[in-house]
Parts: sequence; C-alpha cells; structure tokens
Amino acid sequence: MPHPHRLRLTDLRGIDDQKRVLDRNTRQFVAGVPANNALLWGSRGTGKSSLVKALLNAHAKQGLRLIEVDRHDLVDLADIVDLLYGRPERFLLFCDDLSFEADDPSYKTLKAVLD
Repeated sequence: MPHPHRLRLTDLRGIDDQKRVLDRNTRQFVAGVPANNALLWGSRGTGKSSLVKALLNAHAKQGLRLIEVDRHDLVDLADIVDLLYGRPERFLLFCDDLSFEADDPSYKTLKAVLD
C-alpha cells in the first residue's frame, strides 16, 4: 500500500487489555521467539483492524510487515507462506471480515496452515 495508515497504539482507547496482550505477542513474534496466532472478533467498529495496523506501525522498524489476504484468497495461503519462507522480515497475514459458510473450502485451508 503506497499510503499506509499511521495509527499508533496510543491512538486506540478503551481496548488497553487487548493492546497489551497483542503487543506482547507481536514483540515475541518479531524477536523470533514463540508467539501465538491471533483471532480478533467483535462488532464492526470496535478497533480490530486499527489494532493490527497500529501494531504494524509500532514494530515496522524491527522488520514487521503486513500482508492482507482476502477471504477468497485463503485457498492460496500455503503458496503465500512458501513465498515468505526464509525472508528476514516477520509477516503478519491479516484477513479482515473473515466468515465461512459450512461448505467453504477456505476454512479447511486456513485450519491446515494454522496447524
């Protein structure tokens, strides 16, 4: 994205616990130590996407990068991961507005990559 959002963690209010937990996890991830996958859920407008973008801005100088993957492109997730393997940067793969139908093949693809 040529003009990324410049949100800061301090810009986000009312989600201090979520910021603290995800920031700690992101710092671990950037440092190459064990970190967890994260699933943010909640009503529209509660700051989920903003939190991810603020974390990117907070840790970009340490090599954190963000790749947004459309829900329909999750079937290509294994190929995306293969392309990123061995790169020095640390990548967050971000899928906004994620939902699945009962017979949606992208759910199984996402589950297999996360496992």
